[in-house]
Amino acid sequence: MSLGFQMGTQLIASEGYRMLEKNITYYFLRSYSKCGASSAYVQLSHFTEKEGDKNSPMPIPFLIVMNRDEFESGVRMSKISRCEVQRSMPPWLSHLEGKNLKQLNSEKGMETPHEERILARLKIIEPLIADWRNLLEKDDPDYEINQYAKKCRPVQKGSRVRLWFYLYLVFGQNPDVLHYRTKNLGTWLRGESRSHVKRGAPSITHGKEHGYNADSDMIERMLKGYAREVGLGIELTTIYVRVLTKNFGCKVKNAKDGLKEYFHPMGHPYPSMRMFRYYIDKEFGKYQVQERLKGNVLARRKNKPHQGSFSSAVCNIGEHVEGDAYVVEEVPRGSIEGSSLGNLFVARYVDGMISLRLGIGFSMGAERASAYRMAKFCCAISKVKFCQLFGITITEDQWPSIGIPPHLIEDRGVGSTQKAKSSLKIGESVIDEMPPSGMGQSKPTVESGNPYERKNEDRASHFQSDLRLFQLTVREILRVIAENDTAKILAKLPPDVMFDINRATPKSVFNRLNALGRNDLIQISYEDAVRSFLDPIEVVLKKDGVYFKNQLYSSPTLIELGFLDRNCSFVNQKLSGYMMAVNLRHIWVDIGGILIELMIAWKTRSGKNAGQICLQELEMMEQKRKELTRATEHHRLAGIGEMEMQFSEETGLQWNAGSRKKGRAKRKTKIAIQENKEAIFISHGTGGGDEE
Repeated sequence: MSLGFQMGTQLIASEGYRMLEKNITYYFLRSYSKCGASSAYVQLSHFTEKEGDKNSPMPIPFLIVMNRDEFESGVRMSKISRCEVQRSMPPWLSHLEGKNLKQLNSEKGMETPHEERILARLKIIEPLIADWRNLLEKDDPDYEINQYAKKCRPVQKGSRVRLWFYLYLVFGQNPDVLHYRTKNLGTWLRGESRSHVKRGAPSITHGKEHGYNADSDMIERMLKGYAREVGLGIELTTIYVRVLTKNFGCKVKNAKDGLKEYFHPMGHPYPSMRMFRYYIDKEFGKYQVQERLKGNVLARRKNKPHQGSFSSAVCNIGEHVEGDAYVVEEVPRGSIEGSSLGNLFVARYVDGMISLRLGIGFSMGAERASAYRMAKFCCAISKVKFCQLFGITITEDQWPSIGIPPHLIEDRGVGSTQKAKSSLKIGESVIDEMPPSGMGQSKPTVESGNPYERKNEDRASHFQSDLRLFQLTVREILRVIAENDTAKILAKLPPDVMFDINRATPKSVFNRLNALGRNDLIQISYEDAVRSFLDPIEVVLKKDGVYFKNQLYSSPTLIELGFLDRNCSFVNQKLSGYMMAVNLRHIWVDIGGILIELMIAWKTRSGKNAGQICLQELEMMEQKRKELTRATEHHRLAGIGEMEMQFSEETGLQWNAGSRKKGRAKRKTKIAIQENKEAIFISHGTGGGDEE
């Protein structure tokens, strides 16, 4: 299977191709077509080091737009190919790849942590990232970003904001790529002064010079007033009246012919109704304004045209992904004879375009945020590696997708809570959308693909499975792999790839679209995926390995890196680790900023399925160890006492009869030597008669 292009994929044109130059690493952004347009395009980005000040060079970002047919032709002819090594950090930060920068920076004891400076940059580009798809569809995205930078307070340099924006996109929304190297520049600037020339359409009743131009202060007052007064059912005219009196201090006077009008007693400027409506619609959007007035359902029905099917609104893989969970009706068997565990809950992310299952996660007993984080972890990494963690062997072609979806639609439950998001804010979806209450079928793709329990009117019953919890998770993973290669998606099939595939299944269509770069999934490193989405735990490093809840885990890497040496400073220390609660065959530990994967280890030879345990079973084993320790100690003491009493009954002497005397025992006397020989003769079994 040939690897395709998706957002962040680093590629080269080894001999140059059309507008692409050789010896330059390009970063794939997206393949797209504008709604209603007859042509489609591909966007790439690359970064050039600035010549000049070598102490603090600032790379310059460039955006390149190519005709999609031309790009895909270059891919087919191998004029354009992937770089052999796909970096997870920019070239100027390559030495930080795979490192936990937050931990390393905290160990240095910096007065101003880099994390605070990075968050300041993220806050600046946050509006751009939230609307990145629409922004990149503009005729000149760089110009739009420059204009946005000018509107920032304090004003930002356009090239810097463009650099942060493109870096954050192509490196999987990893904040570490914005790692600060220089002090923040820029000072607070006052707003522009109001023009003396009246702009806009002239007033018919008051003359063309009547009224005021809007400056930054006036616009800010309008927006603040609107945000304060807006509410369901409150008309915009009512809001305007309240804003004029409360935010601008206007009063009402009687004008000619008995008409009333607003004025300011001190002659200060204030907006007209048309000006107020214009800036409110510009800031919040006409539909959002109507939505606040009429409510979401009515505004959608009255003001929005028919949008078509869910899949018709997307053209790329990962552009629209739905998340949902279902419960496995079988009750899993416990490790103790006759016991049962809580039901298995399965969270899945499904692509809205081709119904490809992108990730799967599990929780026990209830639908938990950890299941959704685990599903995102599955999305982010190679599925060969993910299945290997469960002891399943597959090929890359059986489940080929890798990457975090940038746009998620999730349940109004634990899947949309903060606990279900990335703990490091790396690889988090740019847009997290929740279906509103009362809006049925908001996630039709994932819900229609979930297994369901057939209802009947018999008395209540349950299905007791012969499978343990771990074995049920393996079954559900294999179910996903099968569905990816068997689900029928003929109705969703893009017409331009219909003749390039041999079956209308999600996996087949994915392979074709991915090879052409029509893939919006965000790639992050394996280390970042573990740290971002798996459950944090506390472990202890000892001389023979790592212990979690008294269970030993080990890895050759621990020995190779010297972490098990007696003089290692980490031995007998509590360390941060990560786990999947339903699968404790493997855990991960962070030692000195290095992430190490560990496997469960037993001090005796165990069966094939010994490592197939979940967190609840491990906790039960830990409790059982404690009980066995106490019971064995009582048994040992009683057993020793029992033998001592039997010895006394058999011999009439005490177990330790005798007394301690000074000096060495006298074994060299004639009597002692003779008795010793007789004792040996009898013990060899030759006694009972006289010597001949």
